Amino acid sequence: MGSGASQQEVSAKVKENSVEDLEKLFKALPAEEVEKVLKAAQAAKGGGGSDENSAPFLRKAFSFIAESFGRFEEAEAKGEELEEMDEDKMMETYMGYIKQSFEHHDKKKAGKLDKEDAAAFFKHFMQESNVMVDAMMDMMIKTKMAAIKKEMEQKVMEGKDEFPNAKDHLPGAMKAAQAEMHKLVLLAKARAKGNAEAFASNKDALTCVAFQATDGDGDGSLSLEEFLDLMNLGSDKFQQLKKLLGVNCDIMEGEEVDKCVEAAKEAVGIYMEEKLGIKD
Repeated sequence: MGSGASQQEVSAKVKENSVEDLEKLFKALPAEEVEKVLKAAQAAKGGGGSDENSAPFLRKAFSFIAESFGRFEEAEAKGEELEEMDEDKMMETYMGYIKQSFEHHDKKKAGKLDKEDAAAFFKHFMQESNVMVDAMMDMMIKTKMAAIKKEMEQKVMEGKDEFPNAKDHLPGAMKAAQAEMHKLVLLAKARAKGNAEAFASNKDALTCVAFQATDGDGDGSLSLEEFLDLMNLGSDKFQQLKKLLGVNCDIMEGEEVDKCVEAAKEAVGIYMEEKLGIKD
């Protein structure tokens, strides 16, 4: 075997296919190959840097919010009780990162973001929104997997007299379910890639429109106050910014998720039947 294709060759090959074609390919991918693909994709993606061209505080802000909600969603799926979420404290931490992001992108240290600074921020906003999408996908997968595991544990308990060793096969069954759920991740990543490419082909126009729409007083810059209002997750301006840049955090349709969960449950059933010697 050779040394493999270059990044440019791979990118060109991927662009030959539409997002729809990629989705069909991922759906047809054998379950045992999913984990390999995910690991290879993650290795190729690499980590974000912390130089002046990155957005480390924006990434921290998005990661913090996603992880905070994720902990509670996962606990709820497992039936665990956690202390009530302190949303005020959570938002205080989030906005602290956002303020640091403003200072990071204020390259001229003028206490405001001009059009050039804002354009760089909007580009990173689009890029780092993938962190939010990835985290939300991880959160959803964990939640669904926790629910499937809870359901399977209940069934094992109910049938322990007939199949006393069923519990020993639960880890393998859950691995089979995880492989099916990972196909949903691949679909989401394919669509996110399509959104990112759409932005990249029109980024100058999109960042210009975004700046005009968010420059509240029309002075040609974004003040810290305007920036904080813009990045408030509950503000209309934040929702408008996502729409303008083509950011979609609700990237999977409910029907698709339901079908994937059913496929995961079916994979568990098949696995357990094979291990326990159950025949139709």
